[in-house]
Amino acid sequence: QIQPVMRFASAFLPKDEITPSLDSETFDQANHGGFSADMIVRPSVPAGDSGTGESVPLEQLAFARSGEKGEGINIGVIARQPDYLAPLRTALSEEAVAAWLSDLGDFTVRIYDVPGISAFNILLDGALPGGINVSQRFDPAGKSTAQRLMAFPVPMPAPVPSEHL
Repeated sequence: QIQPVMRFASAFLPKDEITPSLDSETFDQANHGGFSADMIVRPSVPAGDSGTGESVPLEQLAFARSGEKGEGINIGVIARQPDYLAPLRTALSEEAVAAWLSDLGDFTVRIYDVPGISAFNILLDGALPGGINVSQRFDPAGKSTAQRLMAFPVPMPAPVPSEHL
């Protein structure tokens, strides 16, 4: 019986032998030097005060989703209103997140701002030792970590209007 055999094959070609094109328009590669870490422009952290109004649970101010990658757990946090980003970013510092989730053991918290959508990404590096395949945690994929963070109290600079809750 004859069956088709499909497989992926790749090869490296010298960059100077390739002429990129899109919709029949060609592009000159000589003017493009490739990727450099200097090309990354990180947004500044929004300035916020320590909050003088009431504390509001994170779930009333933001959406969040978490998961795992290797030995880390990552939590994406998106503010429900752009005005909430500064208080969220001020309250959810590396130290505050590490203290809130201290039962996960010894890990490092890093926070990356996501420009344009009032969001940031929290990485708990080392919170899942050995990764998903060797973890003995009840939730080795880290899917519930965002839900645990939703009760985090965020001090607001002014009362939150009820139509925003």
